[in-house]
Amino acid sequence: MASRRQARQTRRYYTLTAASTVVPGLGLIQTRRRTGIAMVAGFFLTILAVCGWGLTKGVTSSVIGVGVSRQALMILIPVVAVGALIWIWGIVTTARDNMPPGMSGRPRIAMVVFASLAALLIFAPAAQSVRYAVIQRSLIGTVFDQLRPAGAAAPGDGDDPWAGTGRVNVMLVGSDAGEDRDGIRPDSIMVASVDTKTGETVLFGIPRNLQNIPFSKDNPLSKQYPEGFNCGDQCLMEYVWTLGRDNAELFPGDDNPGLTVTKDAASQILGLDIDYTTVINLEGFTQLVDAMGGVTIDVKERVCIGCKIEGGVVVGTTGYIEPGVQKLDGYRALWYSRSRGRVDRW
Repeated sequence: MASRRQARQTRRYYTLTAASTVVPGLGLIQTRRRTGIAMVAGFFLTILAVCGWGLTKGVTSSVIGVGVSRQALMILIPVVAVGALIWIWGIVTTARDNMPPGMSGRPRIAMVVFASLAALLIFAPAAQSVRYAVIQRSLIGTVFDQLRPAGAAAPGDGDDPWAGTGRVNVMLVGSDAGEDRDGIRPDSIMVASVDTKTGETVLFGIPRNLQNIPFSKDNPLSKQYPEGFNCGDQCLMEYVWTLGRDNAELFPGDDNPGLTVTKDAASQILGLDIDYTTVINLEGFTQLVDAMGGVTIDVKERVCIGCKIEGGVVVGTTGYIEPGVQKLDGYRALWYSRSRGRVDRW
């Protein structure tokens, strides 16, 4: 009789602990009825609320809306963290309430391991979700520097926030700045022109080594360079930012004259009014890729990591990205994107 009772108690332990793992609080209904019912009800009400909101707003729009909103992410982070802690508490409490009395030795160890693994099943994805949310929020708030000049196109309210605005132009600047480098070093400059009705986007790339950079008449630097920024290899598009920074006295009250001059130059080159600017540095690129969960690349040729060329010789290599289809994290994606040739050609 004692062995049968212990066998029933053992099955009850595993069944109820598993139930609380699948649905928070489900296994607690047997021992803590009100608490268990409250947790189960809260779980399903949350699912219904999320599904209802997603169907109303649209699944894609809902996900994007949360992903690009610092306020929404600020709410999401503690909600996920607290929800996961409550869920894990339910698992641990269910296991503790249903641990057969007098159980010891290997059977008890197995039960503790089972409950620990069950809790880990909830903790791991929750921790990863919080991590991605924190990275995304940091990315939006600190890595990206989004500025809109006075008079630029701005969204309104209602169902059509861009009513009356045909296109919005965004300058995207990729910064190659570093501790051992001078200035922002805009290694990549692109302008995205977005149709506000269809979302169709045209990308204009501005080469960093472009010469004869024009400035508008309203730009104070146009007096110094009436024929454009033209002095050979020392007057390239990638140096325009530094030019503005070094002549900050010409832009009183401007906190970022380098960006102002770069935006003006891009506007003159393309004949477009720039509404927004976005600056992302190398760390930001890494965080962006990590926030996306990595990027899948079909690597055609072997790429070295940590390497640089000195005297025509590759030095400093710490590893390689081998050929083949693979998912790269932010660190490896950065090295892949910055590669300038095959390893065997260097």
